[in-house]
Amino acid sequence: MQAASARRAFRSKPPRRQPQPPTTNATRTTSDTDRGQTTATHSHRGRRDVNRQARARIPRQTDPRKAGTPVNPRAVKAIRWTLVAVWAAVIFGMSSIPGSNVPGRFGPLAHFIEYTVLGGLVFYALSPDVRPSRAAWVALALSSAYAISDEFHQSFVPMRTPDPVDWLVDTAGATLAVSIGWLLASRRRPQ
Repeated sequence: MQAASARRAFRSKPPRRQPQPPTTNATRTTSDTDRGQTTATHSHRGRRDVNRQARARIPRQTDPRKAGTPVNPRAVKAIRWTLVAVWAAVIFGMSSIPGSNVPGRFGPLAHFIEYTVLGGLVFYALSPDVRPSRAAWVALALSSAYAISDEFHQSFVPMRTPDPVDWLVDTAGATLAVSIGWLLASRRRPQ
């Protein structure tokens, strides 16, 4: 009788194991290897399986805020406003050049480019904290006020005089950058 039951046990199929998620080397315990279970790194599919798992671990997002990387918002804000201050210092330094050393026909273009960059940087510094429309108006006001102070500063530089046309060109450059920034920020921000 025992021989018959032993033969039936031999002929019967072993009980089916429930599929389990593959374990990695980091989560595999010694009891897993003792039971003879294979891991994803030692599967019959070879390197393909390992590569697939490696790709799955690579985050698809490159934005640090979405990827879970901690970002210090104060540091980001400080960097943005430092860029504004550095560019304002560059403008101040260029306005301190005596009038005889300034090329005549490139003056308005230089003013336009200087304040296009300044307007864009001020908008960039303001945009994370306020709505795009408010950031645009504040950036334009700050850039225009700095242009007025720049023209006033030129009254103290030898052979330079304040010019309202330069202020208009400065404000036009800032308006261009702020408008582009506002359009881009309005499209990106959810309604």
